[in-house]
Amino acid sequence: MREKVILINQDAGFQKSVEASLGKAYTVLSKRDGLEALEWLEQAGHADLIVADICMPHLAVADFLRTLRLHAAFRQIPVLLLSDLTHLTERRKYLDLGATDFVVMPLSVLQLKNRVANLIHHHRVSSLTA
Repeated sequence: MREKVILINQDAGFQKSVEASLGKAYTVLSKRDGLEALEWLEQAGHADLIVADICMPHLAVADFLRTLRLHAAFRQIPVLLLSDLTHLTERRKYLDLGATDFVVMPLSVLQLKNRVANLIHHHRVSSLTA
């Protein structure tokens, strides 16, 4: 079974680019915002990774992370945030709220593929040992 990656980004062009670069290895499910992603998770119940733009409409990323981490079925899903934040204090805040990793934009396709593969691998290994 292919791993599922939820991509939260409101830019359709970016969604298509990520789907093209990751789609050969993963099932990529694009969602426009955090609310849509949470609703999908409530119905489907499983994802192996969430890749989310730090600027999302309708639900601040901090609130998305809090909600995700409060839900027992979703708290272990790794979250890779995409951001232009280079200030360590701001990045630390989101890591403390439950983000797993950051990629500073702009990013290369290779960088994204490597981070996604690494996070999914670690998630799979930790699920087996839990």
